[in-house]
Amino acid sequence: MTGRDYIIVNGVSSDTVGLYIDTPPMPSYQAPVTEAIVIPGRSETITVDQSTREDREVPISGYLFDNTAFEPDDLYAYLSTAKTLITSKSGKYFYKVNHLQSITPTYQGNGKQFLQIVFQCSPYRYAVSNDVTVYERDEFWVNNTGSYYCQPIYKIYGNGTINFKVNGDEANKLIIPKVEGYVTVDAEKILCHKENVIVKSKGQIPFLQTGQNLIQTNASKVEITMNERWL
Repeated sequence: MTGRDYIIVNGVSSDTVGLYIDTPPMPSYQAPVTEAIVIPGRSETITVDQSTREDREVPISGYLFDNTAFEPDDLYAYLSTAKTLITSKSGKYFYKVNHLQSITPTYQGNGKQFLQIVFQCSPYRYAVSNDVTVYERDEFWVNNTGSYYCQPIYKIYGNGTINFKVNGDEANKLIIPKVEGYVTVDAEKILCHKENVIVKSKGQIPFLQTGQNLIQTNASKVEITMNERWL
């Protein structure tokens, strides 16, 4: 082992199950999926960016010692329920875990088990700090500090028909009729709802590009959970 590192799964440290973590790896870069198009008579292919990225594997190396009070079943239960993953080397970010891919134990003698753990995760890393920010103006700027566009959750307050426009995009302005009190606009799930009941809308649910974004609305108040992300 090269250091006293740890992982946090669903908000719980690996220390709670007696798992000693070796130095976690740097995040891998997930390149966009591309398609090679072959044109007869052309000497080389044309590469087209599909603007999607495959899930990433996050390998974690750890040790379990026989002289502790922790059981392997406790460890497996802890890892197999993972939905979020934080490593001690990148504590500002978390991975969204799709599933636990594998746990491969190897006995190394002297009561020590080496474990190679692999999580299958979303291609992006997300900010651990993701507090709601409140705006009570009809025009305001929002800064996306992530390295990629983000898909926020907007909680929009008002009554009647609500208009919501980002970066002057009039053609794709979001229009929500018959609002009573508030409506939640989820840009990740691409839907508007109130208390789990879908609300009809017109236009496009907006993402926020990296950097400053101008929001214009007739809502009385907007609460934004950014969901900033990094590759």
